[in-house]
Amino acid sequence: MPATERINNVKNWLKAALKEWQPDFIGLENIQLQKYGVKATDVQVKTFQTLANLQGVILDTIFEACIDHDTVYPSEWRSYCGINDGDVHRDAKKKQAQAKVKIWYDMDCTEDESDAICIGKYFCGKLKKTSWGEDI
Repeated sequence: MPATERINNVKNWLKAALKEWQPDFIGLENIQLQKYGVKATDVQVKTFQTLANLQGVILDTIFEACIDHDTVYPSEWRSYCGINDGDVHRDAKKKQAQAKVKIWYDMDCTEDESDAICIGKYFCGKLKKTSWGEDI
């Protein structure tokens, strides 16, 4: 399936999800060019371009729905959550995020789920939001 078709599918799914869930805020992880070594490869640049296109469509869809939103770079939410973002390999960062979620919420989750939870925790802290009367 071409990237443009996949992006359109995401947009359509997002519109339906926004209508059903009616969020008052959406926090997103910002994209960044992943460079391994001195020079980014053509594949890395192509991936970045696709993610930039997807992010633009997502942000525009959220904007059209009049929902407050913001983006955060991975290094910023990881720092907030106490995850070592130095020369640590990507897999180690993912495992650290999973460990944090286990400590905070006693939950076992995938790497992507734990990243999403940490991003949510970052935005809740940044916006001073609470849930069910308790600090998140």
